[in-house]
Amino acid sequence: EAVEAIMIMHDPVDWHLESQICIDVLLGHDPVAAAGASAQAVPVFNSNEDFVYASSYEHPRFAQGAFLQTLSHLYGLSSGGGTLEVSRFGKPHRVTFEFARERLERQLGPAGGALERIFMVGDNPHADIKGANDAGPPWHSVLLETGVFRRGRDADAGAHTLCADVSEAVQFALRFLQLN
Repeated sequence: EAVEAIMIMHDPVDWHLESQICIDVLLGHDPVAAAGASAQAVPVFNSNEDFVYASSYEHPRFAQGAFLQTLSHLYGLSSGGGTLEVSRFGKPHRVTFEFARERLERQLGPAGGALERIFMVGDNPHADIKGANDAGPPWHSVLLETGVFRRGRDADAGAHTLCADVSEAVQFALRFLQLN
């Protein structure tokens, strides 16, 4: 059966094998024989742009966004300079934040009206915070120091609020809502 699309839904485990299979599918046949072919054979969908994630290791580890950049580069080399076309979903893309807001408002029902404030709590300045900030009101970005972000090492991407951990973020949100 023919492969009709590539959906990248999680961080690859074996980048060598998975990138090779993706290139084979994208070129529609053996990539060695296809050198110079530039037509992308199938669409690519990506659910997460995170370049790095936090782990038990001291420094952030490469994530799905890094794999996509690697795949894009390999595609360009294998296709004679073609540009990999990708449909992007997930953070930091506005459509994800609009969908979340609409779902929350639908759960409230007509009596709930439009939400005045939604807190986006996350540890990744380039996905969580950028996404909330780009989506604009009613989103309020809260950056945690418990994952990817490290104060003094990383830029905070313009977070509205910086908290040490989730507990502090919840306390902040409760105080914020009582005051407003």
